[in-house]
Amino acid sequence: MMRLSSDQRAAVEARIRAAAQQLLAWEIPVGGRCDITTLARIAGISRAALCRTHRALKDEFEDAIGQRRDAGEEPRSARGADREAQTDR
Repeated sequence: MMRLSSDQRAAVEARIRAAAQQLLAWEIPVGGRCDITTLARIAGISRAALCRTHRALKDEFEDAIGQRRDAGEEPRSARGADREAQTDR
């Protein structure tokens, strides 16, 4: 396994944070869900890397999703949003 330099690690963490912000804004890509698998995919890393190497960021994301759901917010799936847009026409 190759170690990341501090610059590489910072760049990956920035991509994870940007992907988390996108999902927390309920901007879910087609075929995705508001979960860690989609978070990893958007960030361009494997789910395993997210869970092992960037566990703190994964935990932050899951906590934020849990808080939003506890507050009564639910994401619309990308497919559901597409259907709504079609019925509005």
